[in-house]
Amino acid sequence: MRSAGFSVYAAVDIAEGRCVRPLQGRFGSETVYSDDPVEVALGFCSAGARWLHIVDLDGAKTGVPANRELVLEAVRRASCPVQAGGGMRTLDDVEEALAAGANRVAIDAAALEDPAALRLACERYGERIAASLAAGGELATRAWTVGTGTPVLEAVAEFEDAGVCTFIYTDTGRDGTMAGPDL
Repeated sequence: MRSAGFSVYAAVDIAEGRCVRPLQGRFGSETVYSDDPVEVALGFCSAGARWLHIVDLDGAKTGVPANRELVLEAVRRASCPVQAGGGMRTLDDVEEALAAGANRVAIDAAALEDPAALRLACERYGERIAASLAAGGELATRAWTVGTGTPVLEAVAEFEDAGVCTFIYTDTGRDGTMAGPDL
């Protein structure tokens, strides 16, 4: 496994069409920040964000992008590079986000269920594919609602074998707590 450092991204999580901050990945525990997540995203870019990470939490949970239009609108209008995720599980989902202008697409551990499609996405789009890994002791998928029993480093190796070189890591025990990163 190679190490290339890390970057901090401005993040916009969307659930039920609103900009939210879930507590430790638990649905129903969200703090709602805005009814207009696109404006929040654009505000981060205007404030100087180097990257924007925007996620359809409903899509991440169900596998069906529920807030796709909001994510794609933010991607199209943003003045900074955007990494889009949440429910991006098929090659069509990836291609739609990239065609809208996303600089990178974040796919979650559910992608490991179809290694051939993951490998194809990496072959076609290279560094524009990132793996979004959430863990609280074990790798979780579907918006942190399903534990896989897989250690995170094992999943990293599987993603690297498929060609992924960018990883987004969320410690589900700290996410949304405003306690800062687990360094």
